[in-house]
Formats: sequence, C-alpha cells, structure tokens
Amino acid sequence: MVAFDHSTTKFPLEGAHRAVTCSECHRPTNLGASARQIVFRGAPTACSGCHEDVHGGQFSKGGPPPECTSCHSVRSWKPSTFDHEARAKFSLKGAHEEVPCADCHKETTAIGGRQVVIYARAPSRCAACHADK
Repeated sequence: MVAFDHSTTKFPLEGAHRAVTCSECHRPTNLGASARQIVFRGAPTACSGCHEDVHGGQFSKGGPPPECTSCHSVRSWKPSTFDHEARAKFSLKGAHEEVPCADCHKETTAIGGRQVVIYARAPSRCAACHADK
C-alpha cells in the first residue's frame, strides 16, 4: 500500500472516513498504467456522492437541501447535532426539552418501501401528543 497524506487534498480524511479503503472512493479505470493518476481525480467529495439520502428527499423539497454537516459529523452519523431552536419551527421549551427525538419523529414507510424517519413536517400541534383533560 502506498502512503499518501490526504490532508494535502480538498478532502482530508477525518472521523469515520479514515477507516474507508482507498478503492472505495478511487475506482480503477480501464485506461491502463499510463493513466493511473486519473483514478485519484474526480472522486466524490459531497456526502451524496457516496451515501444515499436516508431522509427520503424530505429536506430537498422547496429548495436545495441543507448540508449534511449541519446535523451530522464526519466522526459518526449518530447522534445528530441538530439545533432545534435555530432550525425548526417547533421550539423545544420546558418539558419538551426532555422528550426523546423518536417520540415526535417516528419511522414511516417512504418511497420504495424503505423506512425513513420523518423530521420535516413532524406533528407540532398540542393535540397530536396531548389529549384534552
């Protein structure tokens, strides 16, 4: 294996990306040994270049989707670092601060029968969780 300092590129390997093998991003070409460097150019640098949209497109409706790093880190996918106060329409105040995310953001069937957690458009009316007493 050839040693290479990835920090000299536009995509330094950080967090979980350090465990990825070279060939997972840098695919071999059919151009022969004289074109070997082409293998190292053009590898995807956007999250969507390697990772599928596990959110089922719910953040791309009505405009460009936010950067994955606005909620997730390169160290690990979970837990997310979503700032509910800054980025959501429903403010977590009082007892709502202690409610687990999964109580409001439930899995539901999405396109293709794949389970997707619904974050956008989660219930925000009191009656969705609280019964009249």
